[in-house]
Amino acid sequence: MGADLRNEDWDEVLLQAYEHLRSRLHDLEESIRVLEVQREELMNRLAGAEAFLGIADARGFLAPASKPGNVPKPSAFANPHGSGDRKRGSLWSDIEGVMGGQGPMKASDIIDILIEQGYDDSEGSKTRIYNSLGRWAREGKLEKSGRGVYELES
Repeated sequence: MGADLRNEDWDEVLLQAYEHLRSRLHDLEESIRVLEVQREELMNRLAGAEAFLGIADARGFLAPASKPGNVPKPSAFANPHGSGDRKRGSLWSDIEGVMGGQGPMKASDIIDILIEQGYDDSEGSKTRIYNSLGRWAREGKLEKSGRGVYELES
C-alpha cells in the first residue's frame, strides 16, 4: 500500500489524520471543561457541608488539585432575604462571637441573634443550631447551665 501512494495521496492521508486528531483534541478539551464545572459544583457542595457541620475546611484534602480562592464558600444557612454582604465563618465561630463575654444565654436568644446576622429563619436551620449547641455542650465546648441555657466554657 505504501509504495503505491503518491506524495499527494500521502498529503491527503496526513491531512485526514491531522483533522481527526484535532477533532479528538477539541472533544477532550470540551470534556475537561465539563469536568471542571462539575468539580466546582462538587467543591461548592462540599464547602456547604463543611459550613453546615462546622468542621475545619473540608476542601483541605483536595487543596493540591484546587486553585486558591477559586471556590466561594457558601453557607448552608444562607438567608436569601438577608443583606448577603456579611461574610460568616463556621457556625461555631459565629456562636462564639454571639456568646463572647455574655455569660449564660438562652438557645432561643442565640438563634434570634444569628437570624438577625443573616442565618436562615427556618425550622430546619433552628433545629440544626439547637442540635449543634447540644453536641458542643456534650463535647465540652459549651457549658449547659440550665434547660436550653448555654455559656462558653471558660
